[in-house]
This record gives sequence, C-alpha cells and structure tokens, in this order.
Amino acid sequence: MRALSTTDLFSGLPPAALAQLAASAQTRLLTPGDVLFHRGDPATGLVVVVDGRLKVGLASRDGTELLLSVAERGDTLGELSVADGGTRSVTVTALHPTCVVLLDRHDVLACVRSEPAVLDVLLGTLAELVRRRTDECADLVFLDLRRRVAKLLLRESVDDRVELDVSQSALASMVGGSRQAVNVALRELEQRGWIARDQRRVELLDGPALRRFVAG
Repeated sequence: MRALSTTDLFSGLPPAALAQLAASAQTRLLTPGDVLFHRGDPATGLVVVVDGRLKVGLASRDGTELLLSVAERGDTLGELSVADGGTRSVTVTALHPTCVVLLDRHDVLACVRSEPAVLDVLLGTLAELVRRRTDECADLVFLDLRRRVAKLLLRESVDDRVELDVSQSALASMVGGSRQAVNVALRELEQRGWIARDQRRVELLDGPALRRFVAG
C-alpha cells in the first residue's frame, strides 16, 4: 500500500481501494542486469518501482541499444499494455538492486472502473508519453547534438544532479549521437561553466543558462 500510494496513478485512492489492489499484487526483486521483461513479451499488467532504478529501451539484433528512459522509485511502467492488452513495447532491465510491485491488468482496470479519478491520471500518463516521444522526434530534426544533450540533462536532473547509471553508448542513443560526439558536447558545456562532471554524475551549475542555450 505504501508503494502504490507514492505513484501519481494511485496516490489519490482511498485506503480501502489501495488495500484491495495491494492484496492481489506481487513483489519481485531484481539484481543488476536482470531483465524484468523483453519487448514482445505478453503484457500481464502494471509495474510499480518500489526502490532501485530500471532502464527502459530497445535493442536491435546486432546488440545496438536505444535507451528511452530510466525509471526509479514511484514510477510506473506498462500503462500502454494496461490500456490495450497488447505485448510489451520495450525491454526493461535493472540497473541497481531493484524492488517492483506487479499489478494484474484486470485488477488495474477494475480499479479504474470503480475510481474514475484513476482513469484521468492514466489518460494523462499516456498523453504525456505520446507528447514526449513527439518532442524527441522534433528535437532530432530541429536541435543540434549539443542542445539535445543539454535538454537531456535538464530533463533528467534531480536537485541539479544527474546520475548517469548507463553506458556512454546508451546515453548517446538517447540523443541520437555517437559516444564520441556526446563526450565532445559534454566537454563544451563543462568548459562554458554550465555543468561539472564527476565519473557517472553531472552537476548542473547554471540551469538557466542551459535552458537559454536549448531555446536559443
């Protein structure tokens, strides 16, 4: 119940509804590198991240990886499959020791029917996903690589810090560039005094300047 109450989707539910969902939920523990599910797997329902971090992406037959996002505590995965009952559209892999709660699709739909407010949040989540993918397509056309990197840092930052838990190649795939080109872009942003790098962490020193750069 505590885990479900931390999500945008279920935070507004009364205790009785939360208890009903929690009663049928399953918990799964993952170690780094464990795959929660692959693209094309049957979709059984919704995933709630209790603790840890998961990378969400796609992989080609030759092993090339496209990283779409990183999910962490309080995030949910699988809203699309809940809506249409289709197969998984992405592959999800643990980056750290991770705990997730699994909710059956039918239980989520039953909750939606009994609590209309959940439907509003679910539709908003799906709309946000579509808008984000549309924005990413537009960025590939209208923004150069340096600005795409800056926008990614702004989007992924928490308290002006970005934890880079993925490989440089995976990071590059998020912005549609090569690892070498992304390193050059990061170095330029660092030289301008807008960011500072420390191994797998980036600190935003001047967020407003980064936003002006992206808009500019």
